[in-house]
Amino acid sequence: MASLRRVMWYIEKHGPYDGIFGFSQGAVLVSILSTSTCWRGLFGLDACPWRFAICANAGGTSFIKGLRLAQADGESCALSLPISLPSLHIVGRWDFHARASRQLVSQYDGSLATVYTHAHAHELPMPLAHDHALFETIRDFLRAVSL
Repeated sequence: MASLRRVMWYIEKHGPYDGIFGFSQGAVLVSILSTSTCWRGLFGLDACPWRFAICANAGGTSFIKGLRLAQADGESCALSLPISLPSLHIVGRWDFHARASRQLVSQYDGSLATVYTHAHAHELPMPLAHDHALFETIRDFLRAVSL
């Protein structure tokens, strides 16, 4: 809970932001923050404070389906899934968390999720800067969410 509050505090202080990005366990944190259970129930917002999420090499996702958050009224509530937010998921083909990344994709609305698998492991290495297919995927995703 403290990490959720810290990220939301930072967003309120320095935002607004068009999107949110998380790598590894940060992708799980981003996903939790993107549920209406969190931004509405925990923080009392009327709408998600960003329009899209980018999750790279997500790890540690097995608990997300059963996670319950304490709400402002003191009750706890299961996460509202699937997450209704456009999302881009970057998955390493050789990542030891590749299965977790794919599990996280399934927690998002499938019609709003884009997946790109790169040829590396649990990293976003410099060669990806020259990966034209990744560049095109990111470009097309950002164009779609900017409409």
